[in-house]
Amino acid sequence: MKTAARLFGLIGLIMFIAPAAAPSLGSLMLALGEWQWILLMLAGYAAFLVLTLQVALFPKLQPRIPTTTPIRSLVTNYLLVLRHKTTMRFIGIQVLCFSTMLLLITHSSFIYQEWSGLSNSTFAILFAANIAFMAALNLINRPLLRRFSSVQLVRAPDSRPGEKRSWRVTL
Repeated sequence: MKTAARLFGLIGLIMFIAPAAAPSLGSLMLALGEWQWILLMLAGYAAFLVLTLQVALFPKLQPRIPTTTPIRSLVTNYLLVLRHKTTMRFIGIQVLCFSTMLLLITHSSFIYQEWSGLSNSTFAILFAANIAFMAALNLINRPLLRRFSSVQLVRAPDSRPGEKRSWRVTL
């Protein structure tokens, strides 16, 4: 369970870095040129990835023997995951965190620029600070998972007498 929780934390970190960094990088590119510059940068990045993968990764991969998985076992495996209450809670938490991040990405420019009256460059700096803070919390969570169970980390501190208090850390 701890390994799965650490893996979900790593997946969450990777999932939010790209969409979270996009507005700051887009603002930087717009500061350097017109909006067409963004398309040129994306095309260049795609070409770089294709070249890197063709040279560095694909030649080193061992050929895989094709296997077929019966649909029945695939459905059975999905049902096992869907019926596991603890796993579904953690998946729900991951969905809520990702949804919150998407809300931040969607509405942060309005909140920072329109409502607070900040400039594009100040918005980019504050947005990057938000992302850095979320990434730091995610990275702090990984070592905590080696010491505590994921259930202990998610559970809110309980103030009832005679019970242990637990950490509250976002997965």
